[in-house]
Amino acid sequence: LLHNAQNALEQSKEGLIRVSISKEGRGPRAEVVLNVEDNGCGVKKEHLEKLFIPFFTTSPKGTGLGLSISQKIIEAHRGRMEVTSEEGRFTKVSVILPGKES
Repeated sequence: LLHNAQNALEQSKEGLIRVSISKEGRGPRAEVVLNVEDNGCGVKKEHLEKLFIPFFTTSPKGTGLGLSISQKIIEAHRGRMEVTSEEGRFTKVSVILPGKES
């Protein structure tokens, strides 16, 4: 996720990558949320649906496997990934995993 964020900032003079972790909810519904957000080039709307398809890439150097493999690993841990993006402004990728009860 950090590698993708860094690539999105290649053309930016004042690039920013923000990483945050939070816990949301309580008890059996608690979740841990990891956000990786950048103020880079963003993702085109027509590409959002394809981000997790193996071998889909918009990068000439990419394989299109990073996000699809990451998603499978996260799903194996009963989690999910969500992407919010606006072309030309930002991208935020959230990894949401079930929390552990105390």
